[in-house]
Amino acid sequence: MSEIDDVSESDENHVVFAEEPVRLRSGQRRTSRKFSTKTEALLRRKREQWSATRRIFALWHSYLLLIAACAIACSVLVVILFWHVDWYERYRESGDIVEFQLHFLATFIKSWLLVNLSSEMLRFCYLLAVDSWRDDVFEAYRRALCFASFAEIAAGTFYVCGWPQPMGNWRRRADVVFQLTIYATLDILPIVTFAMNFASWRIHYALASLVLVLACLHVLLFLMAWTLSNAAMKFKAFRAAWKSNVVRVSRLGTATRILPIGRLTRDGTPASVLPDRVLESTVMAEEVDTDSDSSDEDSEEEEEEELPDRNHVLINEHLVRKAEQLAVMSGDTPIDVCVPLCMAYRALCNIFPLLLAMTATLFGLVASKPPVAVIGAIAVCMVLTLAHIGTPVIRPRWSQSFCESETRLRHLEEWGEVFCGLKYMSQLRARAPLCIMVFFMGVLAGSLNWWYSMWCCSFILLACFAAQLAVLFQKPWTWLIGLVETFLLVFLCLMVLWYNPLLNPWQDSALLGILLIPREFGLQKRLAAGERMRYLALFALGSFQFALICVISNCMAVERVSATESMFCLPGSPHCEYYPVDYRGALGGRWPICQMDFPIHGKAVLNLADFGMMSAFAYEPAQHVPYLLNEYFPGWRVAYAHLPLAVRGAHHDVTTFFEFTSADNSTAVFAVRGTTDFFDALQDMDLWLPVFMMYIFENLGPNVVKLWGPSIAWICRQVYMLQDARFTLTFIHLLQEVKARMKSHPDRNYYITGHSLGGGIAKLVAAEVQREEIQHAGRQVEMTAVAFAAPGIGVAEALLFGEDQLSTNRYTSVTVRPRHDIVSRIDHNTGATIPVGCRGNPRHCHSIYATLCAFYNKCGSLRPDVALKIPCGWCEHMPC
Repeated sequence: MSEIDDVSESDENHVVFAEEPVRLRSGQRRTSRKFSTKTEALLRRKREQWSATRRIFALWHSYLLLIAACAIACSVLVVILFWHVDWYERYRESGDIVEFQLHFLATFIKSWLLVNLSSEMLRFCYLLAVDSWRDDVFEAYRRALCFASFAEIAAGTFYVCGWPQPMGNWRRRADVVFQLTIYATLDILPIVTFAMNFASWRIHYALASLVLVLACLHVLLFLMAWTLSNAAMKFKAFRAAWKSNVVRVSRLGTATRILPIGRLTRDGTPASVLPDRVLESTVMAEEVDTDSDSSDEDSEEEEEEELPDRNHVLINEHLVRKAEQLAVMSGDTPIDVCVPLCMAYRALCNIFPLLLAMTATLFGLVASKPPVAVIGAIAVCMVLTLAHIGTPVIRPRWSQSFCESETRLRHLEEWGEVFCGLKYMSQLRARAPLCIMVFFMGVLAGSLNWWYSMWCCSFILLACFAAQLAVLFQKPWTWLIGLVETFLLVFLCLMVLWYNPLLNPWQDSALLGILLIPREFGLQKRLAAGERMRYLALFALGSFQFALICVISNCMAVERVSATESMFCLPGSPHCEYYPVDYRGALGGRWPICQMDFPIHGKAVLNLADFGMMSAFAYEPAQHVPYLLNEYFPGWRVAYAHLPLAVRGAHHDVTTFFEFTSADNSTAVFAVRGTTDFFDALQDMDLWLPVFMMYIFENLGPNVVKLWGPSIAWICRQVYMLQDARFTLTFIHLLQEVKARMKSHPDRNYYITGHSLGGGIAKLVAAEVQREEIQHAGRQVEMTAVAFAAPGIGVAEALLFGEDQLSTNRYTSVTVRPRHDIVSRIDHNTGATIPVGCRGNPRHCHSIYATLCAFYNKCGSLRPDVALKIPCGWCEHMPC
């Protein structure tokens, strides 16, 4: 007797599943049931173990892709930094303002296109990390490589249908090859690297760099595969629209399920529930003929797969999961505070452009900056106009002369809106980031009273505004005008780069194509997945680019002058008072910072406070330094001073430093000045901007800088060397001077000291000099760096010199790190680190004078034979 399971009680035909049970004896039945229970438990346990293993691998993949994103962002910053600094050094002496502006425009075009492309790559880093957590690991990535992502491209998101059915032999074999490649490069090679590191007890940076490069290549392949599939689908959709047809992309695949009506289950697949029914999903979009009289709504409808049994419906796994999430959210649920917060955030984003424009206008009026007020008023008018328009409903204006081709125009218009992002709101979202960047540059130019540059920025804003308003009147020719506009913009950029090259015309033209092709020349179909991540990356990289433009603009707006203000007062000056620092004897000052001595000659030594005082001298006016040096260090003299005031003649080296020599010529101390003006700030960015980006990623994942910093620096250096093989150091004159002194006077004791930027440069010079000394046979001349509140050099050194310096720099530097100081926590210190207390805010604790006060408060003068006095007002605990 058969057991019949009715799916529905209706009188219509339905599918009947019949199963003839096998009759067994009672003993056999119990044994079979026991065996089945054990098998199910074993399978369940193995499934749980595999699930845990998969989560571990997904966590590792996410971490590795985070490091890859850091490498991509740092490489982009290095390239943008090189382009802007190289433009500034080449063309700042140009007398033709038009030529100067065109060269800047060429630099900005390349940089902005690179920022947009890198934001797309960072978006795909995020999507690849999300893809690693799927049950079918990296399924979206593998489908893109196998050109099976057309349903996802049409939907604008991932995981809508799974793999197409039938899959095909060539695609199945290619997927196996891709899986082996992915696991070999992202899993097996890192395991081998970690095993070698553990066995040799040292980090193999070459293998780590290879792992990181391969991870970046996976991201690039994902982006390029998606772009090629998108372009292929765009071309096929255009052919269909030209024939007055539409495209239909089937969403049937491995994620398709059969849902019997009246039964809450989706476990059945089409093959198991309907064995005689073959459901094939199209690998490519297929053309569907439409009537010329059909409406726009009818042309957008997709044909549904018909099933022979009306008691079953064809559904998609992705949609079912969405429905389950919505079902959980429905009903009597608690109030979610995220909803009003998200609504408030959305409202703030809507009024942010208006607030920004009004703030600029008010600032220009209050600060007496007419150019800022002008560009702010222009922006206010544009924002109010666009806000008044809102989200318009644009209806085509059909012309009588084109009545015969009305259907074709309608389909081409839909093609442009859907596949090229030519809708009104899509174009507004695409133009908004560029307009915001240009507006900020216009405000910057206005604050510097650069009228010509301000009007150039205003012209670009007005051009974008006019192009946006023109969309209201272009239908049904939006698709054609959009293509022509894209061609004209590319041609204009090509002309600017051709006649104002930074490399050479052919290289710049090829670079323009490389930057535009992955983004389909701005005619991308919208991808909703990871869109917030792309905007976040665009904001971060755009902020760095604007900060660099601000620093360079201020360098051009002002002339570098010698230091005029002094923290010391000369005797006889009005209100000149000094506070005596007491000597506490042999029993006083037993803190570790008080016990460090550096020999100079005989029994004479220098302590940390002495080096701090010499670092403070580097900030003083050059004419005061000899007097102060002799006052605090009797018999010492200034042997050399490098004051690069004429920066227009010295393009690269802007480092200010002094060479102090003892009375008996036994010791030489180089004191390097820290950051005091925009020229020093530009040098800061040139040396440590990529490292600063790494420390942003350090907050997202553990040991980003310590473990992967040298590998990321190696990638950045290779990218830099592709631009310019010279890689000129900004402190090259200091390095050459130190080498010359050590070669001519090898019997001296050599020290180099500095504060902030000066301390970082001091450590870089000492490490490089010591490395070269180790390579030479014979007696070695040593140099020790004593730095105060200075950034580390662990990654910066690998970026500049391109080699593993850990064997030298950990022995050549001493860094004094005040509490609450931020600068000294950038990059990691590989030498000795001495902590110093400080109760103030980060800005106060970064001061060299606050560090000296902490020394004298804990240690006293440490000078039994010389009276030590410091100016009143330096220290709170030393009032006069």
